[in-house]
Amino acid sequence: MASTGTWEPEADQLRPDPSRVKAWLQHSWQEASDLERLDDLDRASLQRWIDLPEDRWATLLDGLQIDELARLACLCTLAEQHLSGCVAGDQSVVIHAFRRYRQLLGRPDPELTRWIRANTDNRFLPYGPAL
Repeated sequence: MASTGTWEPEADQLRPDPSRVKAWLQHSWQEASDLERLDDLDRASLQRWIDLPEDRWATLLDGLQIDELARLACLCTLAEQHLSGCVAGDQSVVIHAFRRYRQLLGRPDPELTRWIRANTDNRFLPYGPAL
């Protein structure tokens, strides 16, 4: 009798929905009050996705433009700071988005770095954990 393996629901279910994320990226996210435009499903989605490993975000992040990566980093920075259940620590999607942002930009961005640091208590943002 052949082994059928084990089913791992996370492998398929816990990936960010590109259409939902793209809808979020239509807005600028600069202050906590901007989070009021998120509905309950948006908030629940952020709670589930904000600390997913980078490989779960990779396809979506690789398809984003530089300005979209910055908006995603800003949204998730504010979400971590102000929305219940959105604490991500060193697994934050902000780190993944910021890394790709810097790669596309081709240089550091002191303005975005300062903004992220000024709007979070997460010591890992925006660069991630020290090696």
